[in-house]
Amino acid sequence: MYCYKPKKNKHKDTIILLGAIATAFILAFIIVSFEDHTIYIDNGEIEETPEFNPCDLKEVVCEDETEWITAEASAYTSRVEECDDSPCISANGMNICEYNGCIVANNSLKLNSYVEVEGFGKCLVADRMNRRYGKNNMDIYFGKDLKKALKFGRRNIKYKIL
Repeated sequence: MYCYKPKKNKHKDTIILLGAIATAFILAFIIVSFEDHTIYIDNGEIEETPEFNPCDLKEVVCEDETEWITAEASAYTSRVEECDDSPCISANGMNICEYNGCIVANNSLKLNSYVEVEGFGKCLVADRMNRRYGKNNMDIYFGKDLKKALKFGRRNIKYKIL
C-alpha cells in the first residue's frame, strides 16, 4: 500500500522567524518615532495631535494650582445607605470612622493629598465620588452625624491644593 506524504517546507521556520523579526523592528520604529506624540489613525491616515497638557482640562487638578478653586460641595456620612457594605473604609483603604481630621472625596485630586477647604481647614483626600463628578465637586465627610450633614446640605465652597 502506498501513502501520499506531502513534502515538508524546509524554510517554514526561517520564514516565521524573519516575520517575527520584521514585526519587532517595525514596532520598535513606531514606538521610537512617536514616543513624544499622540497619534491616531483614521481611514488609514496617521495624524499627529497638537501638544496636550492635561492641566488644561477643567476636570483635572494639577499640583501647581495654588489658587482657590470653587466647587460644589455636598456632605456624606458613614452609612451603608450612602456608601456600600463597608462605609468606614475609604477609597485609599483607611478606616475613616477612626480618623479625627477633615476628610474629603474628590475624583480629580490624588488620594492621600491635602487641600485647604474654607471653613474646614486642612483636609485629607481619602475618598472618591461617583465618577460623573470632577474637580468642581467635592464631598465633605461628617462621620456618622447625619443631622450635621443634612444641615450642611449642598453649597459652593472654595479649596486650594496644599
